[in-house]
Amino acid sequence: MLVLVRIAAGWDRVARLPSLLLLGTCFGAFFGLSFWEMHDESITTDELVHLSSGWTYLVRGDFRLNTEHPILTKALAALPLRLMDLHWPATDDWALGRQWQFGYRFLFTSGNEAGRILFWSRLFMVPWGLLLISSVYGIARGLYGPSAALLSAVLTTLLPMVLGHTHLVTTDVPVAAMMLLSAWGFLKLADRPTLGRCLGCGAIFGAALVVKYSAVLLLPPMLWFLATRWIPSLWQLRREGGKALVLSATRRAGGLLLVGAVAVLEIWLCYGLRYRAARDPGFELEWRFGRTEHSGVGKALAVARRHHLLPEAYLHGFGYMFENAQSRSAYACGLRSPVGWWWYFPFAFLVKTPVAALFLMIVGFILALTRRGDGQSSAHFLVIPVIMYWVVACAGNIMIGLRHMMPVFPMMIVLAGRVAVGARGEDPGLGRKVAIVGLLAVLGLEVLLAGPYYLAYFNVPSRAVASPHVMLTDSNLDWGQDLGRLRTWMDRQGIRKVKLAYFGNDSCRYRGVPHERLMAANMYQQYEPEWAQASPPLEGGDWIAVSATNYSGVVLGENYDYYRLRLGDREPTATIGHSILLYHLPERWTPPPGVPR
Repeated sequence: MLVLVRIAAGWDRVARLPSLLLLGTCFGAFFGLSFWEMHDESITTDELVHLSSGWTYLVRGDFRLNTEHPILTKALAALPLRLMDLHWPATDDWALGRQWQFGYRFLFTSGNEAGRILFWSRLFMVPWGLLLISSVYGIARGLYGPSAALLSAVLTTLLPMVLGHTHLVTTDVPVAAMMLLSAWGFLKLADRPTLGRCLGCGAIFGAALVVKYSAVLLLPPMLWFLATRWIPSLWQLRREGGKALVLSATRRAGGLLLVGAVAVLEIWLCYGLRYRAARDPGFELEWRFGRTEHSGVGKALAVARRHHLLPEAYLHGFGYMFENAQSRSAYACGLRSPVGWWWYFPFAFLVKTPVAALFLMIVGFILALTRRGDGQSSAHFLVIPVIMYWVVACAGNIMIGLRHMMPVFPMMIVLAGRVAVGARGEDPGLGRKVAIVGLLAVLGLEVLLAGPYYLAYFNVPSRAVASPHVMLTDSNLDWGQDLGRLRTWMDRQGIRKVKLAYFGNDSCRYRGVPHERLMAANMYQQYEPEWAQASPPLEGGDWIAVSATNYSGVVLGENYDYYRLRLGDREPTATIGHSILLYHLPERWTPPPGVPR
């Protein structure tokens, strides 16, 4: 306790150290924790197509693959691959636009070194996390001062959601960073819509739009925020005469149009100023979006296609996103649903966020809503998008992972910095500083104990209530990341073979996992005939390895209860990286009554 008091007493002095020193310390810790998790981590589900499609963008200048995500993050992650002598898959998957098959062959059947490709691409993703830490620090410092900035930066550095996803070749952390910076750009625009600020805001928002389509969700709350800032000031100008009012309104409307024009130009530049997705004139994207076609979004896309307002690949991906947003199978707490539940994301947020971080973020958000007149900059440019994003997410149907809520985390972390500042910017007192230091110490200890499995992180109270695979699966817990760790565990235990139900897109041949195949959702079974089908599937004395997502049954269709019924309430003998459940069945094992093997 005395140590905490001494650290708290020096909190302000530490916060006023040079920003480069503080950020450098955070960067070093973040790099170390990220590399710790990357070691022996298999490729995750979405990385298969993100990696391979990003490489094709750079090598062929063709955007036919993986249009459901814009190109910027994937192309940047693939930059180191341009320096490697990689083989193009000798199949017709490219010509037919079969992205998953092409991605698997590129990594695992074409003579390329998958581990080397994965390492360097992931290394190029880590700077997105550093950008996020820097952005959180800078914005919190501008809003609340150095003490708040230090708190927010440490929170970002130690947050498992950020640590678990930053190094992956996916779009979740990049879009979180760019949406935070875009919101900051709109704040500057609201304060004073100069030419430079309009150009800067448009460039940042345009970058967000070519990172992930969901960045468009930032536009409604930002327009609302600008309205709350501009309408009162315009109303006051009416007293000075109509000319002043018209000039001010025209300047601000023109500024918004300039922001939009710069963002659209940036999208075109990223796609090489070319409308068609494919260079091959014989290849056509498939535009069959039944549910979206007759909606407002569908009609708008039709107009944009007709007049070539945006690149074809970008428009196709936007349509794909809305089409697939209508229905995705969800799993939570033993329940399955084709459309999810309103409570899915709040529940995932509560169980996958460390309690210390959860407390600071919620208190900071409440303070941002309730505190007035302290002379500090308004935080509504963050409060409004956080509220709207939560509402849209809870009302939607894509409930396959808390990662889809990633943009709200840095915004809430910036607001959490408010906890380190007293009313009207005064010193908050030693008691609050001791509490803050204590919470950060608990957070740091919990993060170290949870490592290196940050992707599969669940907080301590939730684990005391239920096993993670009972609460949530998919990218919350099991995204295929632990196949290599299974092989390592088998070698240490001297286990020669398992019966395997792996969920994911890694290769058992590449990882060297000797096994017999069980019913599962994965990619390798299509390309690796050497692995025999387990027959009978479950017998006494077997070692059974079942990925949590397969165990939940959410990806197994009508066989959703297959493993739960046969294994019953039996506790796993071991859990590999939290995502692969390993069972050693007794020699005289029999399935529960009425359930065949």
